[in-house]
Amino acid sequence: MILVRQYCAVRTIVLVEGVTDELALTLAARRLGRNLKAEGVSVVPINGAHAISRFLRQLAAEEPGAKLGSLL
Repeated sequence: MILVRQYCAVRTIVLVEGVTDELALTLAARRLGRNLKAEGVSVVPINGAHAISRFLRQLAAEEPGAKLGSLL
């Protein structure tokens, strides 16, 4: 289970389907000279697109002001 609390210190959360998507996005950002962590961006693999509704409900309850992006 994904714990939203661990991502609340960041400004923006980007949801991806799995760990390979997380790696691809992180590497692409690095190639473009971006440091996502330093920019307050966290890429979160949610282990399948089917988990999106559960994660969004949890996020809304624990961190209603979070900025959210998705590659799902």
